[in-house]
Amino acid sequence: MAFHVNDAEFDAIFGRVKDGHLPFGGAPGTFDDGEINHWNGGRGVYFKSSDGRILELMTVPL
Repeated sequence: MAFHVNDAEFDAIFGRVKDGHLPFGGAPGTFDDGEINHWNGGRGVYFKSSDGRILELMTVPL
């Protein structure tokens, strides 16, 4: 699931991901490299929810 969010929403959600010690990554195949991407001038991150779903946050849609 992908979510297009504004910068404030990204910061809030990503903060909860980090506070929850969830692995995250900057690309669809890397959920644990600890990076975010900056594609198309925005920010994006991939992580798995507690129930195993793959989630993506992006500030600029592809």
